[in-house]
Amino acid sequence: MEAAPVSHALTEYEPEYSGQLCRAVQQGQNFAYYLAAINSNLFSSPKLATPVEPELRGEGIENHYRSAPLDAKSADFEHLRISSELIANQQVNQLLLWQCMHPDPLAVKNDPSRIDDEILANCHWQTQNAFQKALKMPENEELSLSPNELAELIPQAHAALS
Repeated sequence: MEAAPVSHALTEYEPEYSGQLCRAVQQGQNFAYYLAAINSNLFSSPKLATPVEPELRGEGIENHYRSAPLDAKSADFEHLRISSELIANQQVNQLLLWQCMHPDPLAVKNDPSRIDDEILANCHWQTQNAFQKALKMPENEELSLSPNELAELIPQAHAALS
């Protein structure tokens, strides 16, 4: 069921859209009246129209800035050295321009499954143990999805939660 867009005149007298309900929270009798006046049938109440998004070109929104590379190349390290020199000399405006022209890479390597040792060292102990267990499991081991095993698992889960 598609709802028609609601004009301002339709929502003006509705307590939940006009703000009357919010203002009546401090007044017990008025709040109870407005709360009872709200129609419980949600399909008959007016629906707010979703805003129409502007039509985009095939390549998306035009952006003249360079996008940040996913991984670092040798030239990026030279760019980072120049950025650090600009920071050391407190040349903020030049640094902003330089970073627009040469954005910093998002990661050293473009590998989403790799987690640095420093990050793991800062994780909770249980997270470190779970990660180590996951590394020890063979990758080719498939999970069994048979209905019989699921039927056995559900009572075990209920027993564990009780």
